[in-house]
Amino acid sequence: MIGESSSPSSSTSTIDASESENSSDYLALIAELTLQDIDDISASRKGKGNALAPKSDDEFAFDLLAEEARSMLFLARDMAFAQSLDDALQADYEILQEASRADEVARCDREYALALQEGRPPPSTRMESDVAVPVVDSSPSTPISPK
Repeated sequence: MIGESSSPSSSTSTIDASESENSSDYLALIAELTLQDIDDISASRKGKGNALAPKSDDEFAFDLLAEEARSMLFLARDMAFAQSLDDALQADYEILQEASRADEVARCDREYALALQEGRPPPSTRMESDVAVPVVDSSPSTPISPK
């Protein structure tokens, strides 16, 4: 998952991801083959019964099986999409963390500058999101004359 440390368990995470990918591929294949079989059987049975007769138990069973196979196919596609999103987030995780750190530093710098501009004491050093904001000596080396 996102933010996992590099430990022995992260290798099992990679295995789980590839197994999940294979599972969704196999699930989609099974669903597609099932739908194909149902279509083949239905095509071979067409025209052999009375058009006005109610559906037989076999026809109801095939309809339900086809509905289940379509649901399974949609599930497999959703699983593949979710895995794709997870892979993209994993790939971008470090970049997103660095951008977050840079935003935090910029925010702290702005707070510090505003405090100096308004004559307030600068904010203290804070540790937020693993970002250390250095404390800079707020006393100017040359006196600032009021305007």
